[in-house]
Amino acid sequence: MVVVAKVAKQQGLQEGYRTVINNGKHANQGADFLLIHVIGGQQLLWPPMDSSNGCNSEGEPEDSPKQEEEKKEV
Repeated sequence: MVVVAKVAKQQGLQEGYRTVINNGKHANQGADFLLIHVIGGQQLLWPPMDSSNGCNSEGEPEDSPKQEEEKKEV
């Protein structure tokens, strides 16, 4: 976690960040090694994604107008 803190600082995440470690098949771990995701740069929600309420990770309803616009731009 010392390295995580150094990376977060290098990336300008002084306001905060989240770390995610996937472990096992149900977490979609693709390989047997430790990989720590460092997520930040914006206000993060908790829980990060709640499929029971139909919201994406930004707290917006699935298939919101914003998402539809992004799909069209691609």
